[in-house]
Amino acid sequence: MASKRVLDKGTPKERIQVNFEIKTADGRRKRSSKTFPASTPKKTINAFIRKVEEEYEASSGIVLETYKVTLREFTEIYLKDYVSRKLEPTTQNNYKQMLNEKNHGILVELGDCQLMKLDRRQVQRYVHLLQDHGLSPKSVKNYVMLLSGIYEYATKYGYIEAKRNPCSMVDLPKQNKKQISVYSPEEISVLLKLINENNDELLQFAVYCGVGLGLRRSEIAGLTLSAVNLKDHSIHISQAKVYAGRKEFLKATKTQAGDRLVFMSEEVEKIVRQRISKYKENRLKHGRVFNDSGFLFSDEFGNPMHTSIIGNRFAKFIKKNSAQLPHITFHGLRHTFASNLITQADADIVSVKELMGHSSVSTTLSVYSHSFDERKRALAEKMNGIMAIEKQAVSQ
Repeated sequence: MASKRVLDKGTPKERIQVNFEIKTADGRRKRSSKTFPASTPKKTINAFIRKVEEEYEASSGIVLETYKVTLREFTEIYLKDYVSRKLEPTTQNNYKQMLNEKNHGILVELGDCQLMKLDRRQVQRYVHLLQDHGLSPKSVKNYVMLLSGIYEYATKYGYIEAKRNPCSMVDLPKQNKKQISVYSPEEISVLLKLINENNDELLQFAVYCGVGLGLRRSEIAGLTLSAVNLKDHSIHISQAKVYAGRKEFLKATKTQAGDRLVFMSEEVEKIVRQRISKYKENRLKHGRVFNDSGFLFSDEFGNPMHTSIIGNRFAKFIKKNSAQLPHITFHGLRHTFASNLITQADADIVSVKELMGHSSVSTTLSVYSHSFDERKRALAEKMNGIMAIEKQAVSQ
């Protein structure tokens, strides 16, 4: 354990050195030491020795040099022990991008700071730097949340003292609520007419799933033959196809609530049936060279297609038909589905939440508050009509 010895005894430079064993933050065993002036009282030195030995025993041999560990060094531990074991590949990829982004990554700007010494003022300056680089308020928040998560992990496992998170009480830019773009019932009719004439079966299939079922691109790309039940006109949404870097992954839906059963209208089912028939036709046509993957969003040989193809083809389609349709993203079709459920079909909030696969009603209300406002306005007008009738009856 700890030991002490006198250095330069009998000279003006005489001092007392305490040697002890530690494990660094990355788990390596090494020797460390602390030097005291020769005039230091024995009880002070002995108290230091007891403290080191107690910490060593209490931590199963781990006495951390936290005053030396940098944010970069600890982040390596965080990535290895937590991120790589607990989080989805897409999240891992996003974290690594935020940490190492060339111009404003967390480690690029703050990596050499000592874990214990990074303070709130430095984090606040980093927030300002992110804003200066043009990041949106939401993106800035994501960077700070990642940094905060690293410090929470450090606190949880005793790398730093509690309440040492420099991200607490940092001022973040205000997130202005973005108005979502959706199509009206009339515009939906134009969209479907044009997509049916477009001679692109895959895009037609994707558009009907988006505007008719409210599915995400990743969910459409992850649809398989086995997910479709034509007897009860339903589709089980249980997985999504995502990409982390250049690697493709199939993962469970975004949230537990995302695992859901959606029911097809006659028009949607017609397109889904056509897509299934085409898949089976291609399987017979190409025989052994056909990749029987089961994915409906696949090429002529059954090979699953990249999720980005949906957005890219749709963007070109909208640009081509800009004279007849206002601009909207493919994700806007999902919003269109939900908005029209509320304003046209009078769907209740719980049903909308379940159909959209949201984890909570508050999420649904937050995203589609404008649509619910329109519905409430329509109800107020109906109530006004009722009161006018009652007033007329009284006057008679």
